[in-house]
Amino acid sequence: MKKVLINVETGKIEVLPFNQKDYGYLGGRGLLAKLLTEKHVAKCDPLGPENPFFFVTGFFSGTILTTCNRLSLGTKSPLTGTIKESNVGGTFAKYMTEQGIKYIELDGAVPMGVLKVLVIDKNGEIYFDSADEIIGLNNYELGDVLREKYGENITIASIGRAGEIRSLAASIQVTEFQTNNPCRSAARGGVGAVLSSKGIKAIVIERPENPYKVEVPKEYAEEFKEKNKIVVDAIRANPLTGLQMNQFGSAAGIDVTGKMGALPVKNFNGQFSERWQELASEKWRERMIAQGGRGGIPCQPGCIVRCSNEWCDKNGNYLSAGIEYETLGLCGPNLNIYDADEIVALDRLCDDMGFDTIEIGTSLAVAMENGVLEWGDAEGAKALVRSSLDDDCKLKSLRHGCYAVGQELGAKRVPTAKKQAIAAYDPRIITGYGYCFERSTMGGDHTSGSALVFRKDLTPELQADTALAQTATCDSFMCLFPWAAVNYDMDARAAICRMAGCLVGEKEGPSMALIEEMGFEILNMEKKFNELEGFTEEDNRIPDFFYTEPAAATGAPFKSPFHD
Repeated sequence: MKKVLINVETGKIEVLPFNQKDYGYLGGRGLLAKLLTEKHVAKCDPLGPENPFFFVTGFFSGTILTTCNRLSLGTKSPLTGTIKESNVGGTFAKYMTEQGIKYIELDGAVPMGVLKVLVIDKNGEIYFDSADEIIGLNNYELGDVLREKYGENITIASIGRAGEIRSLAASIQVTEFQTNNPCRSAARGGVGAVLSSKGIKAIVIERPENPYKVEVPKEYAEEFKEKNKIVVDAIRANPLTGLQMNQFGSAAGIDVTGKMGALPVKNFNGQFSERWQELASEKWRERMIAQGGRGGIPCQPGCIVRCSNEWCDKNGNYLSAGIEYETLGLCGPNLNIYDADEIVALDRLCDDMGFDTIEIGTSLAVAMENGVLEWGDAEGAKALVRSSLDDDCKLKSLRHGCYAVGQELGAKRVPTAKKQAIAAYDPRIITGYGYCFERSTMGGDHTSGSALVFRKDLTPELQADTALAQTATCDSFMCLFPWAAVNYDMDARAAICRMAGCLVGEKEGPSMALIEEMGFEILNMEKKFNELEGFTEEDNRIPDFFYTEPAAATGAPFKSPFHD
């Protein structure tokens, strides 16, 4: 395979060999951690020329392993100031692999408003093209224009208007398999702002005429297939990944957190609301189908979980797709909004403009609690988001996320960790998430994992770091949902470890212990990056109100083993 190095200031493009053996079993997030720490960029301006931006495929990308074609994007976050990896499904990583590309590195920076399209055509030629016809467009219209120009057989990673103005809540949207909609979001940490600083409005990859094929060495090819079958069987046998996710997607999480009282209500006020049942998974699916939508969509080729969905409005017109639990929780009950159509409309708006729905949902809740909008005002929420990029917006900080909104309004309750909005799990109820929000290298990350609170043989620190390390390994290999099934099946865990050995031509190994060590290796690299940036143990906190205000379901606040 190869790596592509691009200097956006000079226009120089280098294509060099990539040797996986130089990086062991690292791919995706793990490879990013290695590349970023090797670059020694911790003290740089996140939007300046010294901050590199990486598009990286996973270790197994291009193989038969399900969900192996996720895309990891990595850089120093302009939102948190920490190391940042944001991963996403869709077709982009698959097309990268078929072009024989392991990673793309963008270096340098350009002035605000200078934007181009980076094209990798069907013959593997890499060049910059004009973005004049798409500057100022949001992601849905942008996709239509680019498909008209380059054809239907392309994949796109793009920024909307939020990215153009370098919003710290700006996402990068990636086209989904089958639908081609820009509904897969690499959303967290302001990655869209960094891509904008590289002068890239969109990256277009054409499917090559002669796709590169990832080959398992002949002597291990059959064993690789046999072990893959064990993994597939474990995923299909698991109730979550074998049935529930296909029917409901991650939206089914509402049932769990709603019953527990862990679903955020009115800016994580700790209260319990029976209204979660209005968004319960059965009602969600029933309404989705009744209005012409569907579930069971694979966001990338070869996914057997198929957790994506498509939602239509009451008139049967397509509205949005890929609606996740985080969006439902934070743009729904967290805003006192329980109409699914209104929540999905807000999701569509964020995807189109290129905003992180987690940052927007938490930001709007802080705004509502502080009198900018009334609780439950869905129309007002959408109008505020639409106007957030305008100079006369009444809450200009909205474009930069929850922490910025809290600062502008002088709010007392701002649910962030390391300046990044936390995910839709109240840490007072699911304390394992609280531990991980505190210690995550990337702030309030929804994929950071939940500490293994049942592991009484581990210290609290090691419980949290073990969960964080397991997710780091997952983000190097595959999607989090099938990984959860694999992680609970010892035979499947052993099988995927052996598949890693087969892929690099090893007679034995790696052991499960070695793969676990790899997760800690990744986590420690990320910690080292943050330490060089100046982060200390004192930064491993969530907001004070979680430690002091009780949750209704337990009558107690969050108790951390790391803080008094």
